[in-house]
Order: sequence, then C-alpha cells, then structure tokens
Amino acid sequence: HSPANMGYFSIGLIHGDIGTSWGQAIGWNLAPAAIGNVLGGALLVALLFWYTYGSDPHRREVLEKAGELVRSDQPARRRADD
Repeated sequence: HSPANMGYFSIGLIHGDIGTSWGQAIGWNLAPAAIGNVLGGALLVALLFWYTYGSDPHRREVLEKAGELVRSDQPARRRADD
C-alpha cells in the first residue's frame, strides 16, 4: 500500500499543501510499511523453511529422498505426456 499512498501524497503536494509533508508521508507510511515487510518477510520465510526442513536430520533425509524421487520421475512423465 505504501507505493500507492506515496503517489497520493505526491499528488496532494503538487496541487497545494494539504497538511501532509514528505517527512510525514515517509514517517507514517513508508517507514512502517518497510519495517513490517522486512520483519514479516524474514520471520515468515524463516519459519516456513524451519517448519519444512526442521532441525531433525532424519526429516531432512526423507525430504531429500522425496525430492530425488520427484526429479527422477519428471522425465518419464514428460515422455508419457508427449
């Protein structure tokens, strides 16, 4: 939402002072959105990777074998579809 809001803020500044300055626009819109995106993205991505791969070596081994099976099965499926 911050790119759209920054567009609205800049249009407002072009057409006259509407009570919002660039400092307010950045402080109340861009900075909170950027901080939220960085924290949310880092936490969500890290948590999803941790949940998927975990810290259990056995679970990682099972996931690696599953990935190998999928990769080895893909050429056979392509030939059958053609």
